[in-house]
Amino acid sequence: MFRCLAAALAAILMATTFAAAAWKPLARAIDRGYISVPSCANLADGTLLCGGRKYDGDIQWLKFSGGVWTRLNETTPYLSLTRPECVGTPSAGTPVNCVFNSGAGLLVVAGYDRSGDRFRLLSRFDRPVMSDIGCATVPDQRPGVPFCSYRNADGNLDNLVDGTRRPIHSAPSCTNDGDGNVVCVALGDKKNVLAFRYRGGLWRVADIGGTGTTLPTCTTLSLGDQVYCTVRGLDLKIWHTRFQGGDWNATRWLPWSPLSGEIAARPSCAGIGENAIACAVTGARDNAVYVYSFQGAWTPLASLGVGPGYVGEPSCTHLSPGRAVCMILGVDTRIYYTVGP
Repeated sequence: MFRCLAAALAAILMATTFAAAAWKPLARAIDRGYISVPSCANLADGTLLCGGRKYDGDIQWLKFSGGVWTRLNETTPYLSLTRPECVGTPSAGTPVNCVFNSGAGLLVVAGYDRSGDRFRLLSRFDRPVMSDIGCATVPDQRPGVPFCSYRNADGNLDNLVDGTRRPIHSAPSCTNDGDGNVVCVALGDKKNVLAFRYRGGLWRVADIGGTGTTLPTCTTLSLGDQVYCTVRGLDLKIWHTRFQGGDWNATRWLPWSPLSGEIAARPSCAGIGENAIACAVTGARDNAVYVYSFQGAWTPLASLGVGPGYVGEPSCTHLSPGRAVCMILGVDTRIYYTVGP
């Protein structure tokens, strides 16, 4: 019996070790002085463009290419009250747009200028923004008008392109579903998860249940219009579901189910290929960074250690087929990152 238990424990430890070994150790990305983890978008050539909010309210624009981080310019005179949300665009001249709340109801859009290798201000909008912002890439995006959603002063899901009259009780998180549509999720009045899809100029909503203690988040699966969504539950576990495609109603969603482990903040996941996902979380008990992924089967949560101590939630972005970059803010105000799996 003891031999069987020892063999089982060894198998678990080996699986966890192999899962962690597929990810690089957490390393410093750039200098200190950040107040939140950056948001990034992929240029489709393995280059990430990111915006990080600093303590003075400025945004430091960053580039990750060839395994090296580079500081670009900083955005002034507009200060940021929220983390910038960055998305890819169809524009060849400004292939990445990042949106942030500059206060007093002002949303500012900055775009990466490929010719100058820097970010510049593109547009601004007077909007009653009452939450963080969730953005997604759309094929027919107008220049300087990314598809970004937020909770407005009436408590409804609103958008720079076309809002709704449906109340939400958290900030929205948005993604492209891989089929040209946008999916946004937010908490309802009972901490249930509301899933919105914008398709053909119309919003539809499905109450997909669950109980969230963090903002829910979704990512594309690159399988038609399927998406994967996750949230932290009342038991601090990772709870997840997926939309199986087709008609937009609750019956097309798989039942919520848990993954092992207790987490401190909402997970961050990135689609890394067809039916493939890479995610990062922070542990509720030790505040370590844990990574896990799905490529036909879920890997166990693997610890990358506690480092200098980490705060907030991770941020993961697709880097290349089968690979993602995941970042976390350290208590020393530096950004740390890993690449995997």
